Amino acid sequence: MDLDVTTEKVGTILVVRMAGELSTNSAEIFDARMRQLLDAGEARVVLDLAQVTYVSSMGLRSLMMVAKAVKAKNGALALAAVGRRVQEVLDIAGFTPLFNGKDLNGWVKEGPAGFEVKDGMLVCTGAGNWPTWLRTQEV
Repeated sequence: MDLDVTTEKVGTILVVRMAGELSTNSAEIFDARMRQLLDAGEARVVLDLAQVTYVSSMGLRSLMMVAKAVKAKNGALALAAVGRRVQEVLDIAGFTPLFNGKDLNGWVKEGPAGFEVKDGMLVCTGAGNWPTWLRTQEV
């Protein structure tokens, strides 16, 4: 199965919605797309994994590379709507701490990732602990 990647700009946050498998076959395409977005100046990124059904070792590498690239830009990264199967892969591989740092990254488990603007603020919905930088984003 391929990986479909769509983006949506919400204020200064780039929401990257992924659907399908982040596998050996799709990782290169995902890497190239993320490099393009980061090179274009994006530094605050939410990866919405609600529809990701599988992550391979190459997919894990891709996620790590995105995290490092965002950190190098002094940006911020959050994973949103991480399903149980993908969560297990991240846990087993020891990647959970990479996306759970209190300063740079955020972690949002399960449920759909939703965003709306209310009273000039970005409001995040869905279960989990949205990072402060994302919860309080002015638009």
